[in-house]
Amino acid sequence: MPDELVPAADYTDLHHPGSAEDEKRTYLTDEKDEKSGGTNTFVHTADVDAEEHLHHVQDLEKRIMNGTATDDEAMIRDNHDIAVKVLSTYDDPSLPVLTFRSMFLGLGFSCFAAVLAQLYYFKPQTLTVSQSFLLIMTYFFGKAMEKCLPRRGIFRYLNPGPFNIKEHAACIIMCSTAASSAVAIQVISVQDLFYNNKMNGGVAIFMLISSQCIGYGFAGLLTEICVKPSQALWPSKIPVASVFQALHLEGLGSKRTRFYWYLFAFMFCYEILPQWIFPLLGALSIVCLVNHTSPVLRNIFGGGSNNEGMGLFSWSLDWNYIGSACLYTPLVTQLNQDTGIILTYILMSAMYYGNVWRAKDFPFMSQAIFDGTGAQYNQTALLTDNVFDPVKYEEIGPAWFSATNALFLIVDNLSIGAALVHACLFYGKDLYPLIKSTMSIKNIWKDGWRSFFMEAEEDPSTITDEHLLQMHRSGYRNVPKFWFYLVLLGAFAMAMAMYGQNPQVQAIALLEDLKLGIYIKLPPRITFLYQMLGTVIGAILNYVIMLSVIDQQRDALLSISGTRLWSGQNAQSYNSNAISYGALAQQMFSGSSTYYMVPAALGIGCLLPVPFYILHRFYPNAGFSNVHTAIISQYSCYMSVGVNTSVNPAMVIGVFSQWFVRKRYPRAFTKYNYLFAGALDGGTQVISFILNFAVFGAAGDAHAFPEWWGNDLKYSTDRCLLPDE
Repeated sequence: MPDELVPAADYTDLHHPGSAEDEKRTYLTDEKDEKSGGTNTFVHTADVDAEEHLHHVQDLEKRIMNGTATDDEAMIRDNHDIAVKVLSTYDDPSLPVLTFRSMFLGLGFSCFAAVLAQLYYFKPQTLTVSQSFLLIMTYFFGKAMEKCLPRRGIFRYLNPGPFNIKEHAACIIMCSTAASSAVAIQVISVQDLFYNNKMNGGVAIFMLISSQCIGYGFAGLLTEICVKPSQALWPSKIPVASVFQALHLEGLGSKRTRFYWYLFAFMFCYEILPQWIFPLLGALSIVCLVNHTSPVLRNIFGGGSNNEGMGLFSWSLDWNYIGSACLYTPLVTQLNQDTGIILTYILMSAMYYGNVWRAKDFPFMSQAIFDGTGAQYNQTALLTDNVFDPVKYEEIGPAWFSATNALFLIVDNLSIGAALVHACLFYGKDLYPLIKSTMSIKNIWKDGWRSFFMEAEEDPSTITDEHLLQMHRSGYRNVPKFWFYLVLLGAFAMAMAMYGQNPQVQAIALLEDLKLGIYIKLPPRITFLYQMLGTVIGAILNYVIMLSVIDQQRDALLSISGTRLWSGQNAQSYNSNAISYGALAQQMFSGSSTYYMVPAALGIGCLLPVPFYILHRFYPNAGFSNVHTAIISQYSCYMSVGVNTSVNPAMVIGVFSQWFVRKRYPRAFTKYNYLFAGALDGGTQVISFILNFAVFGAAGDAHAFPEWWGNDLKYSTDRCLLPDE
């Protein structure tokens, strides 16, 4: 779950499960830790003054960076250690943030990122516009503006000095907010692709903006629970914040900064090989190299192309597919993910080769829906005046999923039910006071109307996050909750034009960047402004690019397998869900239907955490709290879509980094692991962007590398039989 909030215990050693009490160890000291036998670096908040506490924290940070800290002091044991040992709590409140440079770069790269994100939505492997890529590009442009803009005279305000960390972070937050395909774009693209129903442009744009803003409104209301507490760790933001720190706070001469640029340059050059010249490096499968013709071997051992196979024992040397999540996702989370992945191989094989739900009559992996003959289901023939017609349904016959897609829907619902119950059972005691405070009508009134006009005082003794405490010392004003209420109210008003969407994806992305703003010590109101601008820009450009791609690549987007450059898998998956959960819900998911287990899995999932909670109560030190059935379920059909050769190396690298290196070389891990992740992502994403537009056809004609043994176009990338059309 790299892009979701991870459980507070996830960085605790497996033999020493974390608890809410561990999270209270907030202040540094040199007392003996009787529990672990090492040096306990923390005591309770009431024992030490906030100023003295920050002094101790920053002293430890300096010693870790200059190499004088002991292995025990540098050891990462829990979420709190990440916040205060990897990331600096230092802040300079005098640095300008709302500048011409930050606004210009933010707006420019927001447009660029929104266009690129929508192009990626229609690619065979669903890629994202990496924040690491945007960080590097804005850094280069920001430093160039620092050198070129006038510093004196009437235009001196365009260049207030060195391009600083806060300007940089502000424009990154704006453009990364825009750097995703809006959730509601799926509705518009499906209507156009599958039903030839083009939505009115004005209605479409209002729909997109409102869906984004609803997510942002909810994100703002959840900050007390999901952003401000030190337990609320967002792992994907740690490498990004670490890169900011190296580039701006440590200078070009520091070892960490040189390490970053050397590794960045290496990846920039190396990634040309697996992505263009030698694609076999991205998908190595010994089994498929031996046998190119077996569909069984392709399904089990293949995985180099979209919807090809599960990639068992295959290996990838392409970081573009592996990604840095394995380096920053906590060990316990990864072990739960790996458990689910192992189950994937068993469950997907059993479902297909056991011919469950007539599995062999349909492709091994597909997100489309089919009729009884194995052809794609004619959903438009099912409707009369866009309403389900039971007479036509009897003529066409029932709809079918590929077995692996049906399994994915089941385990996805299992994970939802399990996540809700797991959070209540294991973290209910910690969450209840925060939820009660956030949702109380009294507090909404007090923090709403009153704080809209007058800022309420915040008691520093109640702040548990050191970065937030430093921001309080710097005098930054909070965003009143009522601002978020207004955004939410306005978004609902626009949404009354009766679409239905789930804006939680946008809310999660915005919560991540709110936490990044705290790590970098951005004034909250600046973060609010830049996120709102990115939200609006992104929604408008998503719509414009979607229209262009659908008009030019309609045939490829409607094909099951697509092409090497274009795929409609995301739209197909959404359309399948819309038909099945909408028009055919009664026929497909009722108690007597084929797929009744899909909705039933929500209730079953609620039961999954209960046995482990009971065991945890009887044996609190046995590690049962580290069994996250929601994560295991979520990953139990993980390879049902996409390119899967990266799964095995990610599993190995993750355990090597988060267990072996973290335990054996704690100082090196704390100092370099997250910077290492940022450098690999940065170099890979920059060259990926160049290759996409220079040779892969994103800006016109594609220029394939000449065919040779390492780039054999007769088979899939890993030499397996090509997927069924």
